[in-house]
Amino acid sequence: MPKYTPTQFKCSKCHKVQKHYTWDNDRRTNIHICECGNTLGIFEIYQAEKIKVPGIKTDTKNRF
Repeated sequence: MPKYTPTQFKCSKCHKVQKHYTWDNDRRTNIHICECGNTLGIFEIYQAEKIKVPGIKTDTKNRF
């Protein structure tokens, strides 16, 4: 079933990240209008970059 979730758009003019609630199945056809007047579509969907954290190795106890 589709969910009503927030979609984040990043404007190419003012570089603001704005949140707009849409249905999952309508993300490709939905259009959001930025505060500066720019029309945002599927190509301006913002995805935050994932940060890779180094793993920590610890000694395990009571293992045979």
